[in-house]
Amino acid sequence: MKRVIFILFLIYGVTFAQNKLNFDFDYACFSFDSTATYVELYYNINQATLAHVVKNDSIFVSAYINVNVYDSLNQKTEIENTFQVINSFPAADSFQNQNLIGKVNYTLNKGKYKLSITVTDGYFKDNNKTIVEDLTIIPYFSNNFMISDIELASNIKRDGADPNSYFYKNSYEIIPNPVSIYGENVPVLFYYCELYNLADDRYNKNLMLERLVVDGLGRVVNRKVRAITGNNESIVEVGQLNLMKYPSGIYSLVMNLVDTSKNVGITSNKKFYLVNKGVIDSTKYSAKGSDVLTSEFGAMENEELDELFEACKYIASQSEKEQYGNCDSLQAKRDFMFKFWQRRDDDISTPENEYKNSFMKRVEYAKSRFTEFQKNGALTDRGRVYITYGEPDEIENRPNEVDSKPYQVWYYNSIEGGVEFVFCDLSGYSQFQLIHSNKRGELRDANYMNRIKQAKDY
Repeated sequence: MKRVIFILFLIYGVTFAQNKLNFDFDYACFSFDSTATYVELYYNINQATLAHVVKNDSIFVSAYINVNVYDSLNQKTEIENTFQVINSFPAADSFQNQNLIGKVNYTLNKGKYKLSITVTDGYFKDNNKTIVEDLTIIPYFSNNFMISDIELASNIKRDGADPNSYFYKNSYEIIPNPVSIYGENVPVLFYYCELYNLADDRYNKNLMLERLVVDGLGRVVNRKVRAITGNNESIVEVGQLNLMKYPSGIYSLVMNLVDTSKNVGITSNKKFYLVNKGVIDSTKYSAKGSDVLTSEFGAMENEELDELFEACKYIASQSEKEQYGNCDSLQAKRDFMFKFWQRRDDDISTPENEYKNSFMKRVEYAKSRFTEFQKNGALTDRGRVYITYGEPDEIENRPNEVDSKPYQVWYYNSIEGGVEFVFCDLSGYSQFQLIHSNKRGELRDANYMNRIKQAKDY
């Protein structure tokens, strides 16, 4: 086999990716039947992080995608699916900013699941990445009106929509945006959702659909309301938003379906990220360094502040931890957090605290990517390491070795001349614990491989 691969490389020429494999995924759930839900998974693979083969005047990239859905309650694998995606383009074309975007569909019954997606480079198997998330399925069949998840998209076509496209549904061609990032390159947010059980005479003449855009401080920056008319059992809701006037930050798209006669309703929301470097949020930064009340901390409540400081403990001194523990009021906590980050502002001449923004991005990423069952991803071992030291230079993922528990090794080449962190799923429930690191001050176990190589008992 090695000889065959070597000959293939000589004939075609293989260029390995300069960066480790990078991909993102998202999902949305829709109604299927009375017991099951239709789950759409959207993936986005950065082609520049894949090895590429040059054949004649074309470049080829390939990736294998493994989808594993584990039933947490019944303790069994519900879905195990691996498929390959291939793309080719003229060698003269630039592909650095192009992505492999696709969709795959499944049906799942009501329950709690662990969703794991692994992408492996088709031409370089050691280049791979795994993302794990919790997935809760609730069927949409009900006696009351309901609303599906929101699918975020980079474009939605109705005129000229291709019925043969992977992205075609309900007369629309919907190009998903799994990274959920918008800005100068993708200035318009498109969205799609479905409304169900609308024909009931109890409320079908009193339904209102409210669309909100809410910023990271809970402020509504955009609102649109319309009445739901007609006697259809279900309808599709599509729309778009131009985001170029809003400052960078984390936002939520919120859809509220409300029975106005009883003032009751149901909500669906989706987080997205906006990068607009040319727009400054004057309300947020106008009093930087002078007034806690005009900062983001002035609007936070006890629970938000406590959750934030749990992540801040990774960089806080022992004295600062004690100071926060001694805060005896909401205002005291707000004042502490304001001063905590003010002390860490590397450049007070700019309107933003770049260090804090970078730290908070890592916190949000850890929360979204490393959540384990009901544990906040920022408070897991992988979350702590990611927040403290940043993105690893390399991740070695070993999910299915014989007589070995799943484990990952994270490498940081620029710390102390090169360090590693070893995480192992000791329980079998995708709960990766730090079992060894050669970083000074971290957990060290020279015999950690013995724990990994123990016979699997699950």
